[in-house]
Amino acid sequence: MRRVASLEARGRRLVTVWYGKSMTVTKVTVSLDPTVAERARRDVAEGKAKSLSAWLNDAGRARVEGDELAEVLAELFDQTGGPLTEEELARARQRLALAERR
Repeated sequence: MRRVASLEARGRRLVTVWYGKSMTVTKVTVSLDPTVAERARRDVAEGKAKSLSAWLNDAGRARVEGDELAEVLAELFDQTGGPLTEEELARARQRLALAERR
């Protein structure tokens, strides 16, 4: 069963489509830079994504997750007093050098 609902938001018409009980998608119209569109089509053709929609969804999800990670890192940065000191960096480099020799 397929149901469709339409919503006007910020001057754009959004359409939400429900496919049964398990999958909800929102259909939108997008404009892409030609190089981005070509890359997306190539990735779909090469089997790296199931569809253009899946490719765009993955790209959007990566952006959201990256933004969330940046927020967490900013909080940690604030909680720990800022960036590493030169002394802390030197100790870390020494430990990495020792680990690479093993």
